[in-house]
Amino acid sequence: MRVNKTKSLLKTSTLLWGMVLVLLFGATTILPSFIRLVALLFWLGAASWMTGSLFSKRIQSHRMLFGSITLLSVFGLVLTFVALLSSLTVFSVLLVLVILSVLVTIVSDQIQPRFSRFKDGLAHTPSFPYLLIALFGDTWVFVSLYGAWTAEPLVSPWQLSSFSLFIVYAVTTFVVVVFASLRRDNASLLLSIFHFFVSLSVAVIVYAVGFGFDPFIHRAAEVALVQDGAIEPRRLLYLGQYSLVSGANLLTGMRVIFLDKWLVPVLASLAIPLVAFLGLRDGWKLSDRRARAFLHLALFFPAMYFVFTVPFNLTLLFLLVVSFVLPLADTWRTKGSIMLLSLFALCVHPLGGVPILLLLGLSLIQMIPNKKLRRGGFFLGSLGSMIAIPFLFSLNQVLLGQPPFFIQSHLLSRFLSLFTDPYLPGSLPIPFLLEWFYDAMRWLPRILAVLALVFAWRHRATQKVSVVPALLLSLSLIVSLFLLSGFFRFADVIAYEQMEFASRLLQTILLLTTPWVIVFVASLWKKHVLSTFVSNSFLAFIMALFLTATWYLSYPQLNLKVRDVGASVSAADVEVARFLESRYVGEPYLVLSHQMTSAAAIQESGFRHYLDTDDGLALWYAIPTGGTLYKYFLRMSTEGPSSELLEEIRDYANVDHVYFVSYDSWPNAGFVRAKAASFADASYGIQGTKLVIYEYK
Repeated sequence: MRVNKTKSLLKTSTLLWGMVLVLLFGATTILPSFIRLVALLFWLGAASWMTGSLFSKRIQSHRMLFGSITLLSVFGLVLTFVALLSSLTVFSVLLVLVILSVLVTIVSDQIQPRFSRFKDGLAHTPSFPYLLIALFGDTWVFVSLYGAWTAEPLVSPWQLSSFSLFIVYAVTTFVVVVFASLRRDNASLLLSIFHFFVSLSVAVIVYAVGFGFDPFIHRAAEVALVQDGAIEPRRLLYLGQYSLVSGANLLTGMRVIFLDKWLVPVLASLAIPLVAFLGLRDGWKLSDRRARAFLHLALFFPAMYFVFTVPFNLTLLFLLVVSFVLPLADTWRTKGSIMLLSLFALCVHPLGGVPILLLLGLSLIQMIPNKKLRRGGFFLGSLGSMIAIPFLFSLNQVLLGQPPFFIQSHLLSRFLSLFTDPYLPGSLPIPFLLEWFYDAMRWLPRILAVLALVFAWRHRATQKVSVVPALLLSLSLIVSLFLLSGFFRFADVIAYEQMEFASRLLQTILLLTTPWVIVFVASLWKKHVLSTFVSNSFLAFIMALFLTATWYLSYPQLNLKVRDVGASVSAADVEVARFLESRYVGEPYLVLSHQMTSAAAIQESGFRHYLDTDDGLALWYAIPTGGTLYKYFLRMSTEGPSSELLEEIRDYANVDHVYFVSYDSWPNAGFVRAKAASFADASYGIQGTKLVIYEYK
């Protein structure tokens, strides 16, 4: 018996160790990066399957689910602490890979994977045409977006799209949902994954350089970690994501920028449909077909959190996964798996990781059999949930030498502003339908979240999953939201972003309630609508309308409602960064530019240069973190440069060599450039006069 078990175990681990050998060989040779990336993905799949034997031997989907969560968490945690305590190198990452493979082989059993066949769930319903239409639609959308790829500055990716793109997307969404309601096999899940992928990859496809500011900072940190093996000062904040991306780069040789850009969109495209389906079907006990159809509502909450990679977005994805998985974690081992994920999330971003820990803690209190002890535990847990995040911010303020809290004026109005229209009114009138559309899409998710929690509480006696942990955490985080908005002033954060942390916490609450919203809508539909092909088609039509609207809102927009937005990083910004770096001869210099040019410079040169300013070390480009240098840039871009202002800047930054970058997109570009040129030592045009650099020595 022992011999047979050993042979079976060796057979099970063949793929795992085969991929280890490919990665070991590839890391020391010129084996193509793509092959090494495929090997890493197969290793993750095989190792997840083998690890899953710790959690479930009967249900294959649960085995793979908890195995994946555990392996990703352990892999990320180990890489994080290697980067924190030692040095992240090719050798250390390969050593981690081998050690984990040994451990996985030891804990695994001999059960072989069995893959279900693609059988039509309803043989009498002709579902194959829907499959062809959906594949064609998603492929057409993807190819159209790829054709719009550009390195020009864009305010919105929709600038390059026609209305037909949204028509095709809506029709495709309709067909995908109908197809899901007709099937009971893996075909519908694969089609849903592809649709999620197309939905979440617009920004990665269209923006050649990238958009936003934060992703460039994080990518530069990941490049620095690859090059130096560590990031100084050594701290856990963000290191989870940095180590994961850097470790993948060292194993595969794929560019950091490629791995970083695709990390969250691809991971979300895979995780959300699969985890939502299993959670809805096996946790909340929705029927198989209803779970397949309604899982697409996970895209209803604006999906912008998953269209680009930053640490907070990665932790939001972990939170969404845990929200769906928690009802399936009915043993201490499975709850331990979620605990590992929450610890890894803390290493990625505490603002997203702490709510996962709190949700897990409240769910553990739910297991206390004694009613009085359980109520006491819920009271203490709720109190701790209210103050946990504000306490961490207070602690961080103290460590930075700032007061632990700052009482803002107009506490209530600041808190309520989080729920009001985030777009500034302009001078032009906004059409009623456009105003109504934005109001409806802002309020409907919030109203549904409240109704879902109230509905679940009122029917808690018949609910298969307890709503108490999610309800208590949501209410507690609203208190935290009030505290963050009214009792903190964050150093080194620009004025218009002081409420950013509170806004992120509001996003966390919405994602936390996503499963309950889906269950609520599915329950109403089941109660009031007969399950027929016509009713399922009507459901798909409604979902197609709302999900297309959400798709539009998930990316930067440009219309009469949304006008005060900046352009993305362009090829011209990169050219400026490379040109100025080529002129570096050892003398420190300061560049006052828009944040997109600063982002391009950080991507190209990393954190190569620092200036010793009167307020301490600062990067040689002005960045929008509330620092003095960016305030100087804002003054120069509005008032125009002057010799007096330039002298003030030189004195502050303790530097003689200053560059000022102007842009022809500015409304006052002519006035600013005339003043800048009047006393500049030299000027340089980039792509004609699209960007003009003025040099002052």
